[in-house]
This record gives sequence, structure tokens and C-alpha cells, in this order.
Amino acid sequence: MAESFFDEQLEQSQVKTAIVTKYLWAWARVITSAQAQNGKPRKIAYIDLLAGPGRYKSGSKSTPVLILDQAVKNGFVRANASK
Repeated sequence: MAESFFDEQLEQSQVKTAIVTKYLWAWARVITSAQAQNGKPRKIAYIDLLAGPGRYKSGSKSTPVLILDQAVKNGFVRANASK
């Protein structure tokens, strides 16, 4: 990977961010509802294997940081987070 990859967010990274941030929580609701119906703890994990340092040189947040920001704002996620 080129050392300048995380200098600025490229179009493909913007598309990835838009898709993940839009659909992750819909997916999470489906998964956690199914877990609850089966008597299992409501737990999910998000792993981004191409996350990089979390911010671009411009200071803009990358996808995993945006997901974490959304999780912190989500009361259900905060209440059910592993400690």
C-alpha cells in the first residue's frame, strides 16, 4: 500500500463509508433481534481490515471512527456494550 493512501479520502473510500454507515445499523437490528428471539445475548462486532489510522491527514474521520461515533450516540449500543 502506498504511504500516501491515507493522505486524503478517495472516491472509493467515500463510497465504502456511505454504504457501511447507512446499512450497518439496519443489519445490526436484524442480527440482534434474531439473537434475542433465540434467547442469546445481543452482540455484534464490526471489524474493518482496511481501517488505517482512523483519520486522514486532512483530519476527516475514516469509516471505523464514524461507526464508533454512531455507536456511542446509540443508547441501546451503549447500554449493551461489553465492559
